[in-house]
Amino acid sequence: MGICLVVLFVLLLIPLAVVLVIVRPEQEVSRREQYEEQDPPAYYVVCEKDAGSISVPLETALISALGSVADADSPKEELCAMAILLRTQAVFEIEQTGSCVMREYADETELRERWGEHYDTYYAVFEEAVAETGGIIMTYDGKSIETAFHAVSAGKTRSPSLLGDGHVYHWKAVECGQDLMARDYRTVIDCPAETMDACLKALTGSASIEGVHIMIEERDEAGYVLSLSISGEGFDAFHIGGERFRSVFGLPSSNFSMESTENGVRFICFGNGHGYGLSLYQARALAEEGKNCMEILNYFFDEIVFMRIA
Repeated sequence: MGICLVVLFVLLLIPLAVVLVIVRPEQEVSRREQYEEQDPPAYYVVCEKDAGSISVPLETALISALGSVADADSPKEELCAMAILLRTQAVFEIEQTGSCVMREYADETELRERWGEHYDTYYAVFEEAVAETGGIIMTYDGKSIETAFHAVSAGKTRSPSLLGDGHVYHWKAVECGQDLMARDYRTVIDCPAETMDACLKALTGSASIEGVHIMIEERDEAGYVLSLSISGEGFDAFHIGGERFRSVFGLPSSNFSMESTENGVRFICFGNGHGYGLSLYQARALAEEGKNCMEILNYFFDEIVFMRIA
């Protein structure tokens, strides 16, 4: 009886083994093919050149783009954080509009002119940061997010809550105490009367700006000017946003105060840039403290998940 049971067990086991040998490789191939089909296509960005627009692979364009916004002597983790940020923004624009124009891109000829004898060294530094973060982006709910960055905050980054444009942003207001040590944290700009006249005429469209009066109406919690009122003879009083005013007068930041001088107006500005998103100076400080690139980005952006797109 025992021999019969053994024979019966072997007869049942052999077909099962044959099925396993035949079916399992087919299942593995099927899974592999399915995975390859789900791989996202390679991303390309549009780069404007004198000869016209060209299409460049995103990972290639990121090398020169990173070199345009960061310094080669920056800590490695700061560069990796910026590589992820720039990649995220490019993917966000591609997914939202179908294309991304990367204005920071420079070709080899331009980079050699810019970096001179340091070309090989600098290129290798930025290439390494892009390669080590290859394909990694910031996401929320499975989708890429819109990003922002600036050189130096006024001591605190700005909350997007007052933008009021209906969009959902994931950068947040955070303390940036190290920014107070930056060389361009505080800038004093003397604007002579003739320059003031030219800027105000451009804003008002009036040939006469007699009796002009500029008043700061509202600031956000980080101290950046949200709106100003401008009134005077020869034109109707109107309101203007702080970023628009900053752009017209060429100020480094919309976190500013004004005081009259004998020959015009003196602007005292704090920070460099719009103040939203990541502060490059604070990011460097965090990297020097030992934070890695993802910790740095989590400091400035809220509720993000890192995902590799390729």
